[in-house]
Amino acid sequence: MKCGAKGCSLDLKEINQTFDDGERRWVLCPNHAMLWAMGEVQFTPVEGSLQSRTFTCELCDAKALVFGDGQHTFHLCPEHLRDILLLRLHPEHWRVLHAQHPDAFLLHDDFYMANGTALQPVIERPRPEADTVPGQAD
Repeated sequence: MKCGAKGCSLDLKEINQTFDDGERRWVLCPNHAMLWAMGEVQFTPVEGSLQSRTFTCELCDAKALVFGDGQHTFHLCPEHLRDILLLRLHPEHWRVLHAQHPDAFLLHDDFYMANGTALQPVIERPRPEADTVPGQAD
């Protein structure tokens, strides 16, 4: 499926990432997934949710989104999903996920030290109070 970000036509199922929040499902390329995590991109859902049940975050007790990177499926709350996409997981969270998904690209040793310390975390710019996360496109 092609990336659902407005204006993007990247259609590579090998690298595009799927998101499912229990009500809607969308697909984003890695670049737009990172921008989505920063609240900087609008997307169009591809169709309704494929979830037949709700999931709990692998790192906390919050309701999880289902996130697939083509090889792995993660169940993460919005906060932890943003952290993995922005390469800024807490070392303990990295250890938990790395134990369950040892060959996941987003947990790769190019991004984290062996102790789970993030090497290249994406730092978000401060947002004015009136600025909102765009989310779904009209």
